[in-house]
Amino acid sequence: MMIPRVLKRSRPYSSSNTKLLDLPRDILVDIVLRLPLKSVSSIRCASKRLNNIVDKIFVAQYTRRLHNALPTGEVPQLMLLARSHEGIKTVTKTFHPLQYHGGNALNMKEHGNGSEIIVSQECTYEVHCVFGNLICFKDVSYGGPSFLLNPLMGEVLRLPASKVPIPASIRCRRELFDWLVMGFADTTGTHKILRVCGNSQYKNLVAQVLVLGTDSWREIRAVPPCNLSHKNASACGDMHWMVDKQSRTRGREESNIISFDFKKEEFYWTSHPKLRSEYFSDLNLVNLKGCLAIVDAWLHSHSVFMEIWVLKNYEVKEWVREYCTEIKFEFPYFMGSYGEWEHGIFFKDAISRGFQNRASAMFLDLRGSSVQVELVKCPITLMQNWTIISYTGSLVSLKHYGNLIEAEACDEYRKQLGFSEKLWLID
Repeated sequence: MMIPRVLKRSRPYSSSNTKLLDLPRDILVDIVLRLPLKSVSSIRCASKRLNNIVDKIFVAQYTRRLHNALPTGEVPQLMLLARSHEGIKTVTKTFHPLQYHGGNALNMKEHGNGSEIIVSQECTYEVHCVFGNLICFKDVSYGGPSFLLNPLMGEVLRLPASKVPIPASIRCRRELFDWLVMGFADTTGTHKILRVCGNSQYKNLVAQVLVLGTDSWREIRAVPPCNLSHKNASACGDMHWMVDKQSRTRGREESNIISFDFKKEEFYWTSHPKLRSEYFSDLNLVNLKGCLAIVDAWLHSHSVFMEIWVLKNYEVKEWVREYCTEIKFEFPYFMGSYGEWEHGIFFKDAISRGFQNRASAMFLDLRGSSVQVELVKCPITLMQNWTIISYTGSLVSLKHYGNLIEAEACDEYRKQLGFSEKLWLID
């Protein structure tokens, strides 16, 4: 009797016997796209193949996913920005990561990558916006130079010059303003920089867009209905400004917020609830856990009364008053720069107190049923102005968008201080 021959069936594909790096590239990309930002940054060091996956196209895909996802509240990081006089003709801007874990201790982050930029005193650079971990600087003069800084990757990129003719009716450049902000258009996967210049009082506002990686600005038809401000926040994919009602030259819009859609390249008003404060100086915008928030704060005697409104539903403009508190001080507190930290928001006092300018910062812990407030000092003794920048992580590398400004070698004095890892000289 013939014994039937048993044919051995081929086993189906088993992922248990396959290593991660053996998977096809498209599957690997799909896996990495689902990882948190911190994990993506870490795996780039795991292997050459994983590092090669995180290219310019992947960064655009990942950024698009972050913008289309529900607000997850990427944990914000803190950075010290100090300004000092390096010499007779130059000014130094120093950056160093900070850490805050509560209480009154604000510390320099160990093993943090510090950066220094030395600029000519002929230029006065100010921070116009922070997008992810990209910091946009511009000289305060009308039409002055501007650049992007990525302090975490140690990169500086000079932006192309923008030339807008000055009307003959304008006698002084100081009557004109510049505003620069940055955003991401998920429909095209491109980063854009918006420049608005001019003065609504003279009805000569001009808006231009620079697609990062190109070498020229493009004028757009849309212009804001009034002058903008440096009180801006990026949220829900758009940029938003708190504006002063008293400075308007046209329109009766009751809103204090102007927004810009980077996809449509259009300005629009964002409605909000009636606010307590009557003064522009008492109002601020901030990104709070991925949502746009209004900080409505007003002074009375030695107390600051504060309400925080959060835009919970962006489509129908549903605002919720989530916090209301009174903060008492022994001295009047003037709110300067502001931002988000891991568990709330912070304000930097705008007034110097003492010869060494150790002005305080106010940290609000928004966890729990009541708002906890702490006043903290600058972690080092400084003889110059300082502020705090809030930023989030990003995979964007400026090297993909132009020729970077090469860093200079740091001298031994700076290395011993452990304060600077990178040094750039900007004309």
